[in-house]
Amino acid sequence: MIQEEYSKAFSQLSEIIKNMKKELKEKIPEDLIEAIEKAKDKNYIYKYKPGIPLNQQDLLPETKSLLSVLYSDYLCDEDERKKWKEYDRFEAEILEQKNRKP
Repeated sequence: MIQEEYSKAFSQLSEIIKNMKKELKEKIPEDLIEAIEKAKDKNYIYKYKPGIPLNQQDLLPETKSLLSVLYSDYLCDEDERKKWKEYDRFEAEILEQKNRKP
């Protein structure tokens, strides 16, 4: 079930990337795009709606997670990337503290 949801998420991600502006798409490594294409569900059809903001598209939660990683790793500028890393460290510390509590 989890693998099925992620293969659908990769299908959605593939369509989103195909509809990105050229300058954004060029920031994503070609081998990553190829891996997304291989991982997607070939039978699942997702219709990206041009002109509708991404946050208003009908996306799976897994797609949103993948987009978050794609953005923080490849699409944002260096200052934003530093902020994302700080946020990730902060979240990891909170999870670690929760796991230590009896």
